[in-house]
Amino acid sequence: MSSLLALRSYADENIIAYHFEKRRLAAITQVDEIDAAITIQSWFRAERVRAYIKFLHRSAVVIQRNYRGHVDRGVYRAKVQEKLKALKEAYFACLATKIQCRWRGYYVRKYIFNYSARKTYLKALQITNARVLEQLNAAKISAEQERKQKETEKAEAALLYSNRKQHYLLSTEVSPGVYNSPSHKGRYIEKEIALKEVLPLSQEERDTLKQADMMAFLQTSTGIPTAAQEILLRGKSSPPLPPITTQKPQGPFRSPSEVQQQRYKKLQPSLRVATDFESVDSSRTKLRAQDWTKQIIDEKFLPTTKSNLPYKQLLHTKSAYGSLPYGTEHFRNRNTTKEIHRQPFRRHVEAIPLFDQLGKTY
Repeated sequence: MSSLLALRSYADENIIAYHFEKRRLAAITQVDEIDAAITIQSWFRAERVRAYIKFLHRSAVVIQRNYRGHVDRGVYRAKVQEKLKALKEAYFACLATKIQCRWRGYYVRKYIFNYSARKTYLKALQITNARVLEQLNAAKISAEQERKQKETEKAEAALLYSNRKQHYLLSTEVSPGVYNSPSHKGRYIEKEIALKEVLPLSQEERDTLKQADMMAFLQTSTGIPTAAQEILLRGKSSPPLPPITTQKPQGPFRSPSEVQQQRYKKLQPSLRVATDFESVDSSRTKLRAQDWTKQIIDEKFLPTTKSNLPYKQLLHTKSAYGSLPYGTEHFRNRNTTKEIHRQPFRRHVEAIPLFDQLGKTY
């Protein structure tokens, strides 16, 4: 302190102005120097952490590669041994089959084979086959007769129903009927006689038949399959479509070309029909599988080995006023909206110019 007083005693005004100018310049450049030091420190620490993480990744890749190679080699050896065992078993089974075949053939030819017994057996087998064939032919003939009888009964029932349904066309004393018209000259007289021999349908029978027709129509229109359609569905075949005529039928119908085009047009299903019901789940599963294959490690870990020590926050990144927006595009720029005054921060304690000359030549 005495040396400082002595220095001030013989110092002139130029030296004092010089020291004050140096102090002013140091205060101006101090903020830029602090920012530069912070930039260098953050870059160096980030490079150190990234190098350490890269080293850990390489180490994990080497360990996983060696471990998976060891596991796959063990699995491959097990599969090779299993395949070799199956081939040996198949080869030995083939050899055993050949030995058994030779031995059984020799034993049968030497001790079991008897020509007369075999001839008697074959004759008895022919007689049995002839009897079975006669029974099958008789069953076939009886089944054919039953089928024809059922068809005849069905045709007779249909004819009876048709006659009863057309009973109102019978001739009367006032006017002849449709089948006894003078223009026909007696060609349908048999039909007229058949109509006379049957009774007409009652009102209850007509109502029952009408109700049955209505139920059949409702079943087909609402999509409920009938018995014939169920048989076709079990047999995995669809009923054939009616043939398309070359001439347009009389009435409000479309042309044959339009009908042909409508029948053979391509199927255009909606998006809901064409899309699988589990398409979203399957797509998510595939994406998860693809993401998993790109991972180097399955479990996340911290980039440090000193996990038991608490993390010490830096002063320039954590304060009562918040942290720097590290990682953004302009995170080094100042946020002037939060500052009270536009002038930079000035310290209350002035720097000592003498200490700045330490280690330098006066």
